[in-house]
Amino acid sequence: MDAREMTALREAIEEANRQINTQDIKGKAYAGVNERVAAFRKVYPDGRITTQCVNDENGRAVFVAEVYDGDGKLLSSGTASERQRPTPGATARPRSAA
Repeated sequence: MDAREMTALREAIEEANRQINTQDIKGKAYAGVNERVAAFRKVYPDGRITTQCVNDENGRAVFVAEVYDGDGKLLSSGTASERQRPTPGATARPRSAA
């Protein structure tokens, strides 16, 4: 990518970021996933985002997300985990293989 293309990309990203709606959460501006994906689509209309659960055991799930441009070049990846929260009033039920 030459300098002109890099400048154009940077400007497109900045414009998409200016259009993101945020909400205040504990004093910080937070952009929801839908807003971030919409901004990504404005800059990379042919790009793709993949997610995969790579581990789900003992009440903990681990996910990997990867973001690609329209040419299939990996732009970014990330890992996150979540712990299952107990549901108030729920009781454990045995599962059947039937």
